[in-house]
Amino acid sequence: MKKRILYVLRPVEGGIGEHVKILAEEINSPYQVFIACPPDTGMLKKLEKGEIQVIPFKLQGNISPWSDFINVFYLSRILKKYKIDLLHLHGYKAGLIGRLAARISRDIPVVLTLHNFRDYQRKSILPGFCFTGIEKILSRKTDTIITVSQALKEDLLSNLGIEENRVVRIYNGIDYLKYSSFQKGFSIEPVRTRGKDNNVKGLVVGAAARLAPQKGIEDFLIASKLVLQKDIKKKVRFLIAGEGPLRKSLEDQVRKLGMHKYVFFLGYVDNMPEYLSSLDLFVLPSRSEGLSITLLQALAVKRPVVATETGGVPEIVSHGSTGYLVSAANPFSMAEGIEKMLNNAHLRNSLAQRGQELVRENFTREKMVERTRALYEEILEGLGK
Repeated sequence: MKKRILYVLRPVEGGIGEHVKILAEEINSPYQVFIACPPDTGMLKKLEKGEIQVIPFKLQGNISPWSDFINVFYLSRILKKYKIDLLHLHGYKAGLIGRLAARISRDIPVVLTLHNFRDYQRKSILPGFCFTGIEKILSRKTDTIITVSQALKEDLLSNLGIEENRVVRIYNGIDYLKYSSFQKGFSIEPVRTRGKDNNVKGLVVGAAARLAPQKGIEDFLIASKLVLQKDIKKKVRFLIAGEGPLRKSLEDQVRKLGMHKYVFFLGYVDNMPEYLSSLDLFVLPSRSEGLSITLLQALAVKRPVVATETGGVPEIVSHGSTGYLVSAANPFSMAEGIEKMLNNAHLRNSLAQRGQELVRENFTREKMVERTRALYEEILEGLGK
């Protein structure tokens, strides 16, 4: 009989959803996989293998004491009902609820994957202090904590004092063949020619992210304005793919900056290879980043990248070798990097080539799944299961 693994996550789109989708599809062969997540988790609706059962679980992203209390006991019932052998939690919130539920139901092994950084420097000392104390206690009941980058691992060890033997780094991985073999992108000629002079064709710069503060889209817009101020013929166009709570304020910012003819919001993009392959330059403007899956995807389709030097990004982008690094939360530095790349086609091509090779060698879904499967086997065999 197959061992049963349950993945638990909060409402997500983009990177975390793609990460869990890949694991579920690949791990489901030697194991039986279940996923507990909110019903509106769109990425998981695309699961290709129908035998993966998705269990509705209304886990909120923010702290909600009464709802969280109920969810702890509801999840413990799920663990018992489906006779789960290993619980794999994704993110801090799922980690909090899931580990409490595991202790209540029965003593099953727990794996926690952390995808992003936690802000330890709170304005109020008490919430940060409470989080640190709770996490230290729960970490003792966690068989393994996975971080998606070395920077995230080091941050976790230094801020929470968790034993190093409990923490492993497993890089995010993508479907390299799917992205590297993609040739034809969707038509963006109307975007290239839109503006003051419809006879002028220019370069297209794009970003893709959830429209939330940590993703730095505000910085990208200011940098875009700075680039346009030096672009006399207004040949450069800027695309932003993604949805999120800041969309309206970002669109208002574009209008106030007078860039509505040059900056376009595309909303949620269903076909990311198609979108990325249509760009001349990809920009990752994040202020905080564990290890960006979208950045890996852009490199895999052989796009040159400008990325902020934050979190795990330098583990992917080596400045001047696989991309161009700029300071985080610094639109002037970002604008300088964008201008340098747009003005040098040879540089764009050489960085894109080396970036694609890096992804092929180090950041494939096969490598991520292989290391995760080996971890499961080690934990389950250690318990004599």
